[in-house]
Amino acid sequence: MSKQVKVSEIPNCDICHEKGYETIAFADAKLDIGPWANVCRAHFAEYRCALGTGAGQEYVQIDSAPSELSGKEQQDERIRENMRGMDLNTMTLEDFEDMFEDRDPMEFL
Repeated sequence: MSKQVKVSEIPNCDICHEKGYETIAFADAKLDIGPWANVCRAHFAEYRCALGTGAGQEYVQIDSAPSELSGKEQQDERIRENMRGMDLNTMTLEDFEDMFEDRDPMEFL
């Protein structure tokens, strides 16, 4: 099994949805507590998920038209989309840090 799967629409994180907010999933992965779920980057790390055969696949969205955005611009859009779905009153500091990937949160103020 590949470490990535191409989809036309990326689903939301199942765990975030249960907590009442919508966040775009990063992967379909097996959680360390047993079941599989669509998980955002924060929950991918929290539940010690991995990519590969028997572990999980990263979602890669395919577009009908090629994107004109640079890699950084695409990352900015993904981060902003995740920010829209997060409830800052219920998220942990780790969730907050993971949401920004390797970027400085101050860039988005």
